[in-house]
Amino acid sequence: MTGPFTEAGVVLVDPDPTVVVLPATSVRPGVSPEGLPRFGDDIWQLAFLIGKDTTTSSALRWDKFPAVFRDNFKRLAWAVINIDTPEAILARPGSTSRARLRGSSLTHTVKAWKAFAAWLITRRITRLSDVTASTLADYAVSLREAKRTRNYSARQLLALTRIWAYAPYMLPGDRLPMPPWDEHGVDDYLGAPQGSRGRNRRVPIHPATMSPLLVWAIRFVTDLAPDILAAREESIRLLANVPQVRSPGEDAVLTAYFEHLRTTGQPLPGTTWFGARGRLLADRPHNAGTAISGRYIAATLGISAPAVTAAIDRLRPRLRELPISSRSDLDVELTARLGDRPWMRGIDFDQAPMLVMHLSTACLIVIAYLSGMRPEEVLHLRQGCCAPTESSEDGIVRYHVTGLHFKGVNDDEGNSAPAGELRDQPWTVIAPVAAAITVLERLTEPGGLLFPVAIDGHGARSGGVTAWRGAGLTTRTAAFRVGRFIAFANELARDHARDHELVPEDPAGPISLSRFRQTIGWFVNRLPGGRVALGIQYGHLQLTMSEAYGSRAGMDMMEILDLERARTLVDTLGQAAERLRQGEHVSGPAADRYAAGASEFTATYQGGHLTERQHKALLGNHRLRVFDHDEALLACNHNPLTALCDPDRATPGRSTATPSFDRCNTACVNVARTDTHIDRVRREVEHLQDEIDTGLDPHPIRERHRQRRLTLLRIIDQHERGRPDPHDRPEPAQ
Repeated sequence: MTGPFTEAGVVLVDPDPTVVVLPATSVRPGVSPEGLPRFGDDIWQLAFLIGKDTTTSSALRWDKFPAVFRDNFKRLAWAVINIDTPEAILARPGSTSRARLRGSSLTHTVKAWKAFAAWLITRRITRLSDVTASTLADYAVSLREAKRTRNYSARQLLALTRIWAYAPYMLPGDRLPMPPWDEHGVDDYLGAPQGSRGRNRRVPIHPATMSPLLVWAIRFVTDLAPDILAAREESIRLLANVPQVRSPGEDAVLTAYFEHLRTTGQPLPGTTWFGARGRLLADRPHNAGTAISGRYIAATLGISAPAVTAAIDRLRPRLRELPISSRSDLDVELTARLGDRPWMRGIDFDQAPMLVMHLSTACLIVIAYLSGMRPEEVLHLRQGCCAPTESSEDGIVRYHVTGLHFKGVNDDEGNSAPAGELRDQPWTVIAPVAAAITVLERLTEPGGLLFPVAIDGHGARSGGVTAWRGAGLTTRTAAFRVGRFIAFANELARDHARDHELVPEDPAGPISLSRFRQTIGWFVNRLPGGRVALGIQYGHLQLTMSEAYGSRAGMDMMEILDLERARTLVDTLGQAAERLRQGEHVSGPAADRYAAGASEFTATYQGGHLTERQHKALLGNHRLRVFDHDEALLACNHNPLTALCDPDRATPGRSTATPSFDRCNTACVNVARTDTHIDRVRREVEHLQDEIDTGLDPHPIRERHRQRRLTLLRIIDQHERGRPDPHDRPEPAQ
């Protein structure tokens, strides 16, 4: 700092234009000091700060900032970067601020300042020193009237509070008075917050989308990967044949090659992939969109690419006589099939990189969905991260995955550590995840990231300082690749007439990585058999919480599961209360408990938004453990001590919070049925009768259908006999 101004012994912020903006202790290792931004620069690249491998450009563009306020806010930004956060911010009630802001937080802060500066100009205010507490109050009101979200508005106001907090270090013209919301509270200006804080609002992926997407992802990893990997190896082998410089005799080789194609009637090798790599021939309307694959010719003949380009241009009149193939297939025998057909007729030379990218994306989907890891945890996995564990007593082979985690990771001074740290205990995963990691290890460099931004040189973006990025794939690019993968999977589904495997567009929009983790919680608690599916996917049922995944590595995942379980209970109990209000009859051993639970829920919880504490209380209330779903023929009023679905219920100390619908026993004392359930039973009886009447099933299956039908008829009869008013009972089912 070179400014000569001091106040009360404090040197005020006024850096020389040549001063480096970023403190040396915060700069990423290996970055040259000469390349760091200076105070006088129009662009400050914050991506040079220590961060994740997925870091992308995070530049402060002062050339886009309102000129009249530019110098003021550059000095303020320099102060925030180089001076610890003042106590006025750190000591605020509920504050989560750190002594030093991360690059992303700095970017958001400066964006907030830019919006405030633009608003001041509309008020004909061009100096920060002219801003009063009344001005700040008006700005807060303008945010509320603009209908921006409360979180957005609160962040905007915090950015202005930060200016006031740094006032002792700033020149008089760079200061703001104490904001009124810091005196009276933000709620006075933005209104009270709605709902509970910290609630995860990510929308789960719709089951109709997630199910076929997972099918295609696993199919790529387990069935199609060998073909794609073989094509990649052949492509790499061919490209290694291409010399970097021209050599004598290449023109003669090419002339002979094209003459051979002409005399034998063979087409020119062509491509419809990445047209810029081919050479288009003019006046060839029948070959529109198809180009000569110069790279393929160079690779197969072992000559330089410039020589091929020159030969095509030189021989253009003669080459117009030859047809151009739409593809240049690699010499790879495909073994995978979809149904009774090969999954592709061949892999084109220029198509191979795209298939490799799709294979990497399939691995990403499998890992993100079946491991429960957070997006950044997945994207920072490295080669050698996965190792098998000893088989447990259930015979399931599981795998341990080691890697970085980032949430709640701080350095010795209490600041967020953006580079993360190695997780104390590994994640426990199952075979499909391990298979995906094995595939990725064949696609990437030894010891490197499993998800680099580029594979074999494809996928990387070039650019200057404003496009600086780490070596890892970003969550944004990952989401884009998931969209591309879905489009290609749908192409394959249509080509093979597998419309039942089309991946429909998700109603909530594009699929981001964070939604995979949220989807597991929804899937397990909302879909029939969901808990069994979780057992298949994660290698355990929720009742086996003593295993490594559940006891440590899965705790964050369990928070999501508990939240979704609470939401499911809210829906189930709300529906139960509505059925009783509509006068539905309840039968079964647990009928009284079902009605009492619905009544207690209505009196205690219904009609408002439940807080996090209420969600926990709901889960802990054994009287409200009612489980149901849209296809169930009964409701379970779960009591773990009497649950026949748990064969180990008599084990001392054993207690399960949820039933196992896959082992449901209709003789259980936890069963209750409403008229809604009985309507479903009637439809099932009709369906079974139709199956019996067709006569197409083998005799043992027909007998099983008859027994099942008789059992359901008895359930209907028992339900109807228990009605308070026998005159309301419909005719017994036949």
